[in-house]
Amino acid sequence: MFTDQYGLNTHCQIPATTGGGKSKLTEFLCREHNLDDVPVFVLDAKATTYRGLLNYYARLRPGRPTIVINPSSGTQVTPIRFFNPKPGVNVTAHASRTGKVILNALGTENIADVQRYRRIVNMLATYCAASGKSILSCMDALYFHNRHLAKVAADLMPSAKMRNEWLDLYASPQREWSVAESTRNRLDPFTTIDALMRTFGLPDGLSISDAMEQEANILVNLSPSLAFPEEACRIVGAVLTSELLAFSFSHQHDPIPYFVYLDEVEMYQSRDLALLLELSRGAGLRITLINHGSYQFDDPRLAQAVDKHCRIKFVGAGATYEEAVKHVQQHHLGLVNQDRKKRDLFTFVTRYEEEDFEESTDGENSAEGFVGEQESGHSGSSSSVRHGTRYVPHPEKTEIGQEDYNLQEKISQAAEEYVNIPERTFRVIEPQSVYTFEVPIVDDYLQDEEKVLEFEHSRPHQFPVSVIDQKLKEYEDASPVTRTIKKPPAPRD
Repeated sequence: MFTDQYGLNTHCQIPATTGGGKSKLTEFLCREHNLDDVPVFVLDAKATTYRGLLNYYARLRPGRPTIVINPSSGTQVTPIRFFNPKPGVNVTAHASRTGKVILNALGTENIADVQRYRRIVNMLATYCAASGKSILSCMDALYFHNRHLAKVAADLMPSAKMRNEWLDLYASPQREWSVAESTRNRLDPFTTIDALMRTFGLPDGLSISDAMEQEANILVNLSPSLAFPEEACRIVGAVLTSELLAFSFSHQHDPIPYFVYLDEVEMYQSRDLALLLELSRGAGLRITLINHGSYQFDDPRLAQAVDKHCRIKFVGAGATYEEAVKHVQQHHLGLVNQDRKKRDLFTFVTRYEEEDFEESTDGENSAEGFVGEQESGHSGSSSSVRHGTRYVPHPEKTEIGQEDYNLQEKISQAAEEYVNIPERTFRVIEPQSVYTFEVPIVDDYLQDEEKVLEFEHSRPHQFPVSVIDQKLKEYEDASPVTRTIKKPPAPRD
């Protein structure tokens, strides 16, 4: 960040409309972090920043490892270790976390018995964690015709309570397996979406926490595509958010500086995100949320966490008046509380002064009559002058005070600066300052697209789709279970 974000000890939000420059600003900031030798973790659900940074790293070849996760491509796969804990990790704690992620990502809508659904999800997550098997294999235990696997799962449980849960399911008649069937249907994305099967269907894979402890740059393309539907974007984003939270819990006492950028975060927001904002600073993470505005957050707690913990804002083009007013009320209290003169107030006061005056009056006199037989007439004029004093009014314009702008007027004036922001320009709000920043032109370093693809495909932990599909087939063949095969209906006579 432009000032020391670690010194400010806060997270960041970049709210701006499409075309406002969010992606180029993010790419510029990540390039700055590379120059400062600080790793970045970028989740991008639009792929603009992902492609820009991939081009940048392909040209400069940073000194630290660069890991690419691109389930959107449909051609390359980075398997992720999520359901199966690393050796030495507490199985129950790991299963509790993964079960929570599944529940949050897939939701609980239209579930008749939510409590039993939650319980079976946690049973399944514990089975994965304790057995070392993949989620695809463990889900077979939720079929009634494979109920013997429920007894196998019970023998692996780390607690008597969880063991009894599986034994109860094993002993239940078929009609009571409806919740297990509903749970299996709810988990269908893991068995029907190829991108999710390839990413999470093997028991091993990339450990996000290991990669972060190695301080690797991690670039993730979550943009929806034909091979990667929006539902998959939401699930993978929720999983990676959970991994960031787990890293934050485990590194409160040995922080590792990391800049984390969550682009188009509204597409994969989860309940873990609010807690991540609250805890991750202690682990060295500085989170930047990139979206159109806080109105896109469904969870009120998350919206409050963003307001409280993202004290740096890069406000770009497209802010509504209501959003602009919110920025002013949150970050410009000192300005709006100052008295500001709108206009001077005047009145007219009449003052009387005694003045000398002189008035003159002119007139005519005439007389008519007969003298003898002749008409006789006489005329003349007269004038008079009068002197004296009198009081004359003199109106005077007198200032009697001033009228100040009221609070709403001052808020509206300050809000104009946010409503009228041009594209590629941002109002940067920091705890002690506010200033304007124009995003520099960020050009591609490498124009040869083939070299960019070569760099992308040569990243560690990444495999062609054909390789992963073969591994999935081999893993399935090595773990045979009884499967129901639907027979075609008999022809009618």
